[in-house]
Amino acid sequence: MLKVLFPYLSTVIVDRLVRVSSTLRITARCTTLRARCPDCGTPSGRVHSRYVRRLADAATGGQATTIDLEVRRFFCDNGDCSKKTFAEQVEGLTFRY
Repeated sequence: MLKVLFPYLSTVIVDRLVRVSSTLRITARCTTLRARCPDCGTPSGRVHSRYVRRLADAATGGQATTIDLEVRRFFCDNGDCSKKTFAEQVEGLTFRY
């Protein structure tokens, strides 16, 4: 059911789904083991740190929705790249800024 309502969640694990007042809150984390550096494209599996991003989504069934997504920062293993670390992105859900 969740994959029908939220197709972009196919690469994340939903740990918790709870209704808080008039908001649907989804707690999730990524399932991928590696991510590519957005600058040089080098894949990395070395995790630097983790943090939670709170994403506001369009209303689902007339109910406001937020996604608390645990995101990892990876080390870029390319010594020639100017990026030392980068945050993983979930296609269709998060965007680099």
